[in-house]
Amino acid sequence: MDFNSFFNNKELLYVFIKAFANVFSIIYLLFSIVLAKQADIMTKTVDTSRKPLIILISLGQVGLGVGLLIYSLLL
Repeated sequence: MDFNSFFNNKELLYVFIKAFANVFSIIYLLFSIVLAKQADIMTKTVDTSRKPLIILISLGQVGLGVGLLIYSLLL
């Protein structure tokens, strides 16, 4: 493959977009895991009647992060 044709090709743009999507989804998954852990610690510390809702929302974030990671890997 010629060096100039590689940079004029649309495939280079696709590689950068895929790399960005993978990195973003990994960072979002790590963020959602930390958020779920913080929500768990908070519900143990603060007694509230909305404990199941808080846990459900934080686990939904983790599920969304896993789904986003799988989608970006299959992109």
